[in-house]
Amino acid sequence: MEVHSHPPSGALHRIQPLFNVGAFMQGLFLQGAFQGTSPQQAYFVKCDAENNPQASIDLGVVNILVGFAPLYPAEFVVIQIQQIAGQVA
Repeated sequence: MEVHSHPPSGALHRIQPLFNVGAFMQGLFLQGAFQGTSPQQAYFVKCDAENNPQASIDLGVVNILVGFAPLYPAEFVVIQIQQIAGQVA
């Protein structure tokens, strides 16, 4: 499952981290780092209004949820990444 959410107007601060993480995960997928025969089966990147409520946006915080199916172990791994305005990812 691959989720690339397009942010609403005013939430442009989420675009760059979303594309950076998505591109990184796609590169790993192409190198054979994940289970699954398609990106949708291998990983997802979520950075939308659901995991970035207005309170986080007001504080300049970007929350990114990343899930992936590594070759080993056989379970799906989900991590949350948080970037605060002014910090370099």
